Amino acid sequence: MKIKKPLGNNAILMEDENGTEQVAIGNGIGFRKREGDEVDPDKIQKVYVIRDTSILLAEPDPQRRAFGGYAEGGFPDPERGDRGLHSF
Repeated sequence: MKIKKPLGNNAILMEDENGTEQVAIGNGIGFRKREGDEVDPDKIQKVYVIRDTSILLAEPDPQRRAFGGYAEGGFPDPERGDRGLHSF
């Protein structure tokens, strides 16, 4: 397998023999590597494959956020008296 793009010292984008893009994670797998270099199979710890690209094209839901404490209640609404996490 060949490196399509190094993503950092510990991650690379690669293609398998069928042309499927995969992300490989491993200690030092991308260190001093360039596009076209061979992948060292001994350094691969995990491989991620995208199987359903329709998920990537979906519009994000603005009422659903995983940070800032708004996951359940949505965004702060000043008209309801909400000021978010900071009350002054």
